Amino acid sequence: MLVLLLAAGLGRAQEPLTLSAPLVFTGGETPPANGFALQISAQRALEMGFPTIAADMFQRLLDNPATKSDLRAQLTVDLVTALLDEDRTDEAAVALKKYLGLATPAFRLRQALVAFREQRYDEARATAATITTEELPAADRSWLLYLQGQLAEVAPRDVNRALALYQQAIDAAVSETQRTRFVIAREEAKLKLGDFSEPRLTEAKQGVDKFLVQGGQQLYGYVKLYALNLYALRSKSEATTFLQRQLQALPIEERAINDEWRLLLGVISGAEDGVGRSALGTLLATGSDRDKQRVALQMLARSSRVGSSREDFRRRLDELINASVAHPLLEYLLLFRAQLALSEKDYARAETDASRLLAQYPGSQLKGLALGVLTGTAWEQGRYRNAANQATKAREVLVVGEAHAQLGVLVAEAWFRAGLSSRSGPDYRNAADAYATTLDEVPTGVAPGLLLFQQLVAEVEVANSEEGRGDRDRFKRPQELLDKMAGNSRFDAVHRWQAEWNLARALEAAGETGKAYERLNRLMATPADAGNLPADLRAQLGWLQANLSLTLEPARTLVLTEKLLGSLGGIEAGLSTQIASMTMLLQAQANFALNPPNPEAALERLAKLRAEFPKSDAAVYSYIAEADYDAAHGQLVRAQGSLQSLADEYKTSSYAPYALYQAAQYAERRAQKKFLDEAYGILQRLVVNYPKSDLVFYARMKQGNLLRLTNDNPAAQTIFEQLVNEFPQHQDVLAARLALADCHGAQGTSDASHQESAATIYEGLLDLQGAPTDIRAEAGFKYGLSLSRRGNARGALEVWGRLITNVVPDASKAASLGAKGRVWISKTLFEMGDLFEKQAKLEQARETYDLIISNGLPYAAQAQERLARFRTQKTP
Repeated sequence: MLVLLLAAGLGRAQEPLTLSAPLVFTGGETPPANGFALQISAQRALEMGFPTIAADMFQRLLDNPATKSDLRAQLTVDLVTALLDEDRTDEAAVALKKYLGLATPAFRLRQALVAFREQRYDEARATAATITTEELPAADRSWLLYLQGQLAEVAPRDVNRALALYQQAIDAAVSETQRTRFVIAREEAKLKLGDFSEPRLTEAKQGVDKFLVQGGQQLYGYVKLYALNLYALRSKSEATTFLQRQLQALPIEERAINDEWRLLLGVISGAEDGVGRSALGTLLATGSDRDKQRVALQMLARSSRVGSSREDFRRRLDELINASVAHPLLEYLLLFRAQLALSEKDYARAETDASRLLAQYPGSQLKGLALGVLTGTAWEQGRYRNAANQATKAREVLVVGEAHAQLGVLVAEAWFRAGLSSRSGPDYRNAADAYATTLDEVPTGVAPGLLLFQQLVAEVEVANSEEGRGDRDRFKRPQELLDKMAGNSRFDAVHRWQAEWNLARALEAAGETGKAYERLNRLMATPADAGNLPADLRAQLGWLQANLSLTLEPARTLVLTEKLLGSLGGIEAGLSTQIASMTMLLQAQANFALNPPNPEAALERLAKLRAEFPKSDAAVYSYIAEADYDAAHGQLVRAQGSLQSLADEYKTSSYAPYALYQAAQYAERRAQKKFLDEAYGILQRLVVNYPKSDLVFYARMKQGNLLRLTNDNPAAQTIFEQLVNEFPQHQDVLAARLALADCHGAQGTSDASHQESAATIYEGLLDLQGAPTDIRAEAGFKYGLSLSRRGNARGALEVWGRLITNVVPDASKAASLGAKGRVWISKTLFEMGDLFEKQAKLEQARETYDLIISNGLPYAAQAQERLARFRTQKTP
């Protein structure tokens, strides 16, 4: 905000400093944005078999205070799922206790899953009985069937039913990756199911011995039976050793049995390290059964949490992907490596692998997941347009459901953030349209009123954009939209009035205070609208109404503020203090603005404000308000004193640099050299004490200009050179270059090198494409004038001709001229006309003066006088 407060010498209108309005929720960066981006990434990681990564993401979202309460319930359910998938039952139980929300079927399902893991079987069975698959989200149905299968394993035990339910869980999976997850669950369950006993162990051993020589399917069946019984009745190591020996003896052509035994070895021994990990790695690399290879891939992913296991998994993926012969599961390998890279913020690798998958396998069932990775990489790098496009593509391949709805919000918010970065009207237009679409499919944890609010904010930003500012009635659409939204039952009172706040502030900022004030008056006068508001929001809107009234009806401001001060009971203490202090400031400003003013009452309010709320922003700003009034009434000494008092008493305030800058301007306006020196010293205090302030550049510019006023051009030159060198990317560095050229020009009468330096800078600015037109106009005029004064009329006319050709004939360029630019163009035309007259080229002089009049430039009256003189000279 302070950057806008520039020295008058820089050619910008000085804007008054204002306090921030007392409302935190202004619709800047939208609340669900980061939440959904991370939640979607976490859900994708969980589906692919990376529960550790997923759990970390869900926990980060829950630890973020900005995460909305409605979303927290769903995130807690997701976190419990990830923790259970990692066998972190104790942590899942703790997370479940933190759940705040309705006891939805999805929540009760997690309760039952945790109860089963904690061996509270009756409770798990009773809870599961209250849930049907039809009332669960599609992705949860397999989990219910899986739980029912687990319950069938315990008394009364029904092995066949358990296995049937595990198969149903596999069949109900919503994706290939989820299907693989439940295949793993079934294989793990087989280790506990079956008639394991000493007689069965002996029978299996005898079968192995009997058929060991001749081999065949009977042997293979006994090997598996014996391994399972060894695991159940003896130890994992005995079962593992036995299976390893059998694998070594297995004929090479028995590829299907090889795959089955390696998977069994991985399930028995575990995928974390050692024999089991090696077996799964070999199955993935050389197996023939694609389903079992997918199981091996996901088991390795699940066990590759951190450190060496993560490195080992990445190495295995690299080797298989880079093999000379394409792996039959290459699309899966690319996806898993892309997800792993995204979790480690290796965005280039993630994008390369996901893009390769899409290019090589355009019809892949993994397309949605790959597009999800590309959405995640774009989002995390702030490439929001790309994120919106990728999320749109991902949404197109998904069936309607929770993920589809979440991506809809993500698309809208990606476009909104693109708008925040670019300030582009088309980005905000895309955001507004996307928000409107989300209302047809609202995801869990998001209030429809918030989406309506965000749609309105996006429409307001369209009006505020450069494209929108060309429309004289640019706020008509947001106003009509908000009026229509008011009749929507899903637009809750809080979001509706926050939308009204944002629209009113936008109208005020655009200079349409009257429209904003009229709209807010109409709404606040409707008890049915205002009466349902929370007290804090009603007070905030009351403050806004009073603030809008200040420039239009200062007498009414006093009435509104008195009413507001009497209605702050029951509001949170911090907000109440903020509104009360700012309301007292409004009362003082209203008394200053009355006709006639009442400065005594205003000063009494300011004194009371400073006494009751000495540390408030309003108390600090009160010195600025008092100084503004004094300066407007010619009391520059008092105005300067008030601002210096602010800087002395509130050294750490963000207003202190501005107070010093403005105090220096008041000292400068007193004109005498001692006051100019005083102004320079005040600015030096700003530069030294607040080196990181945005005003330092402008303070140094002002110091240079003050030195020029006292004819100390060498010192001024030094300052401008420092600014050009130290602030090469500053938005107003060209003004410093122009001032530097002026310094050289002022010293040119005694040193020709200064003339050349000035001419070089002027010419460079004149020809600099993309430079502000006003800067080019001033530089071009001064460059030509320096040539004219040195007797080079031809050169001067050539330079001025270039300037006029580049600016005036093209209406779009002429429209870009500011007030100062129009003055410089007019001066240029006068000088050109004067030279043409001296050269007796009267027709060209007449055309030049006509340009001043036809373009409505300053000094049109003087141009008319010149033309009238020509007509008089022609009269006999």
